[in-house]
Amino acid sequence: MTSADDLLSWALADRDDWAALEDLAGAAPAGLIAAVRRRWHCDPDRREELVFLLSQSLDPEIAGILLELLSGAGGKLAG
Repeated sequence: MTSADDLLSWALADRDDWAALEDLAGAAPAGLIAAVRRRWHCDPDRREELVFLLSQSLDPEIAGILLELLSGAGGKLAG
């Protein structure tokens, strides 16, 4: 079984392949929110892609985490 962290790393591997992020958002595997939180804090250069990923999800819990992360980010996603 592949973890949400592994799937997120795979989706972020190709900076030009935003379709992988969109697919991951549609699948919303268990643990995705925790994986995004960890990546948000340890890899600020990828925040734009994480925002895209979260914005593609229809899950209201995921939408809530997006608002939470952005509210603390500041300008230009506070890199």
